[in-house]
Amino acid sequence: MDRWVNEYKGSQFDKSVTVRYEIQDEKEIRYFETQREMNKFGKIRTVVIESDCCK
Repeated sequence: MDRWVNEYKGSQFDKSVTVRYEIQDEKEIRYFETQREMNKFGKIRTVVIESDCCK
């Protein structure tokens, strides 16, 4: 896990998508888009997805 992952607040997750499954209930996933700088690739577009492990 990257060390910057826990830097984001819940209010930053301003977008959501609903995933529909065939064999389980649908789930709403919150996310936001940002940019990160990587040594090898330079500036990249990043989609940060809110984890639901602790809800």
